[in-house]
Amino acid sequence: MKAYVLINTMGGKAKKILEAIKEIDGVKKANGVYGSYDIVTLLEGEKLADIVIDKIRKIDGVVKTNTLIIAL
Repeated sequence: MKAYVLINTMGGKAKKILEAIKEIDGVKKANGVYGSYDIVTLLEGEKLADIVIDKIRKIDGVVKTNTLIIAL
């Protein structure tokens, strides 16, 4: 199973959060972006909810996530 996770961060913390996300098992790609979100991450694995809820959302400075499960 794969999903994109769109992440909003607190001001000035995006780079630190991006580096922490890249170290999480199951994260295939993570990039800083401009626009409505600060980071876009590609996850792959069976327990995507665990990665988002237990790891990404617990990083200091993560404000909001939006998970998009890849269907096709």
